[in-house]
Order: sequence, then structure tokens, then C-alpha cells
Amino acid sequence: MIEMLEVYTQGVFDADQSLKMLIDYYQNSDEKTVIFFFGDHLPAFYNKEVFTMSGLDITSGTLDSFINSRSIPYVIWSNYPIDVSQPELISPSFMSLTLMELANIQPPNYFQMLEKAHDHIAVLEKNIIVDQDNQTYFERPKHLEPLLRELELVQYDALLGSQYLNQDEDSILGNVRNKTINENLNQEIYVSNWVPERLTADPNWDGIMGIHGSNFLTITKMYVNEVEIPIVYGNSNYITTTLPRKYYESPGELLIRFENSTPSGIVLGSSQIYKLTVYEP
Repeated sequence: MIEMLEVYTQGVFDADQSLKMLIDYYQNSDEKTVIFFFGDHLPAFYNKEVFTMSGLDITSGTLDSFINSRSIPYVIWSNYPIDVSQPELISPSFMSLTLMELANIQPPNYFQMLEKAHDHIAVLEKNIIVDQDNQTYFERPKHLEPLLRELELVQYDALLGSQYLNQDEDSILGNVRNKTINENLNQEIYVSNWVPERLTADPNWDGIMGIHGSNFLTITKMYVNEVEIPIVYGNSNYITTTLPRKYYESPGELLIRFENSTPSGIVLGSSQIYKLTVYEP
């Protein structure tokens, strides 16, 4: 444990010296600068007693320990006067918006949606949501569902869609949502080729499949006999998956379909049902 702590404290010292060098440089610069400094996770100590001994509870299973296990401090510094009265809890999703506000920068259209979400949500993570009233939810609360769905669609437009927000300075978020849904609702997913082309009940096969087609997205889901199977996104024309052995350990028929859907369940596109036969080896 001592060696582990020595490595960590040396890393903290090095990071601290690097931050000092950065601040010293901009302290004497005429260029207005804001520095937002934070880490991406807690130290990866395999022995969690280190945290307990330091007074940080991350193992008791309480709400506070859950938040502690996912929280890290951050530092804001600037070489000119700014309002740094920031909330105790903030999600990385909103840090770019906060930085723009501190620097008095007019944000791009996409940040309209972030600002709208941040008015109601302090922390937005896959497994936890904390609203601005400091209420914590481990599932998506119904009263925030419309806001979260709109955020997902605007994110889709920005990352994978037609980027309507960038086409019009006066874009209205509701219009972006409607355009995105209309553009993608009937976008069918096609499969043109399976690799391997012929499935056999071969105990030596590792189950890895390559799937060629069109309209695959990073949000594409694959279902085998109505059970979701993880995929690895390659590009819009290619994905891979590893079939669990139970699906090819004996001859039979597999029913496979694909769906592009957001976490809130908005289906943007789907495929027909493909029938694949597993043959005798």
C-alpha cells in the first residue's frame, strides 16, 4: 500500500507543478485566459481502504458514497476578473457551457440545448441524475423525460445527423427535434452480407461475426431471438458482434433484427427480420 501511495503522491506533485507552470505563463500574458483544471476519475487504488483511511466513503453503499465514488474536484483560474461562483456539483457535460459563460463567449446553437438542460439538471450521468434542487435519481425521472429526449435528438443531429443547428443562426430547438425525427424515422437498416456467410454448430468457432450493410449508427442495437446482443460499430456500413455460444451450439434458426434508437427509446430506424440457419458442422 505504501508503494502505491508513493506513486500516486508523486503523480499529484508532478501534476501540481505542471499546473503551476501553466498558470505562471498566463499570469504574465496579455491574452485573456481561463483555465479549467480537473481529473477524469479518482485514483485507481485496488485497495479501497486507502479512501476509508483518508475519510472518503466510497464503499458503504449509501447515496453519498455513490456520489463520492464518481466525484473529483476541479479548479478554475483566470488572469482577469470573472465570476467563479460555481455550483458544488457539475457534470462534465456542462463544463464547456460553464467555461463559455465564464469567458463571456457567445456559445454555438447546440449550447442552447445544454443551457436549457442545465437549468434543471446539475449532474447527468448514465447511472445517476441530480437535479438543481439536489434531488438524486437512479432512473430517468418522468418529469425530466421530455427534456432528456430533446437533448438526445439534438446530440444526434450534431454528431450523426444533418446538423440542422449549424445551418441556421436562428434554429429553434423544437424544429431540430422534429426535423431529426422526420429525417430518420423511416431510415431502414439493410444487411448485405454476413461473415461468415454460413453458420455451423462448430464448437471451435469463437462466434465473431462481421456484418456488412447500410445505415448503421453508433446507437444501433442488434437483437437475436429478441435478446439484445452487444455490437462494435465500425462505420455506417460495417459492424461486428460476438454471438454467445448458446446461439450456435446446436443446429437451428436465428431471427435477427437491428434498430437505431436513443436511450429514451425513440426509434430512428429499423431493419426487417433476417433468418439465419445454423447448420450441422
